[in-house]
Amino acid sequence: MIQCDFQHHPVVFLDIDGVLNHIGCKEETDFLPEAIQVLNELNKRNCWFVLHSSWRTAFPLRLIEQELLKHGFQGFLLDKTVEYIGKPELKSFTWNSLEEMETHPIEEEILQYIRLYDIKQFLILDDLPFQTPLLSKHQVQTSYFDPQNGGLSIRHLEQCLKILKKKEENH
Repeated sequence: MIQCDFQHHPVVFLDIDGVLNHIGCKEETDFLPEAIQVLNELNKRNCWFVLHSSWRTAFPLRLIEQELLKHGFQGFLLDKTVEYIGKPELKSFTWNSLEEMETHPIEEEILQYIRLYDIKQFLILDDLPFQTPLLSKHQVQTSYFDPQNGGLSIRHLEQCLKILKKKEENH
């Protein structure tokens, strides 16, 4: 368990595929310059970054952070969410079954993290639509499958900043 004061730092829950890249990128690690620029703007606002991408189970956190730094990221990855091991029916899923589920495992992981650290101010960057009301109103949804407008871009910055102004008193 990390020891941090989350009361003075907004948390950005960061996905990678569909946020930092899209289907038009040659490699998964061809992070979009505009996406990195938005992350740097959020970093200037004292945000802490927590990785919730599936990458967190495949690669060490510091290796992912190094890849971000190579692309100009000026912050650091504080932590990663823990893989959800709750209800067996939520452990495995298919992309087609997402609409049928009440909550996606990623949502459960973020909810657990928010509750564990009593986080009041947060933003979620992800290309999957979140269903949980507490989370969906804090999400900026991007697109993986749109090679022209996919990924995080400067047009999302205003929405990100607006969400970060919110504080949740009840979860």
